[in-house]
Amino acid sequence: MHPYRVVGLVPGHYVAALKLASDENGPLASVLRDEDEVTLMLSDATWSQAATGFPDALVSGPLCAIALEVGGSLEAVGYLAAGVSRLAEAGVSVFVQCAYTDAVILVPWDQAHAARGALEALIEESS
Repeated sequence: MHPYRVVGLVPGHYVAALKLASDENGPLASVLRDEDEVTLMLSDATWSQAATGFPDALVSGPLCAIALEVGGSLEAVGYLAAGVSRLAEAGVSVFVQCAYTDAVILVPWDQAHAARGALEALIEESS
């Protein structure tokens, strides 16, 4: 398991965030831009090396990534809601990132075991 950080940056840091994500050597990285901010998700190691260049950053983590692989089907209605609801019931905070075929739920590092247990119980109940 790799620890991750979710970082909030001002919109002017978009190109720098893309560069950091493209240089990421870990299995996950993402950049999301809207009119108010840039959100970057990358490994703790990569962020540790870059952090001094972004003194105004809002940073969450370390976080553990839990992948939900559903194959990108829009027919898989409610799988994310069910997982996130179960984590909420267990008192686990989440940050969700979605790719085309998968979703990643990021949870606080110290709650990773509880999160995995809650999701495994949900899977067993659904089987």
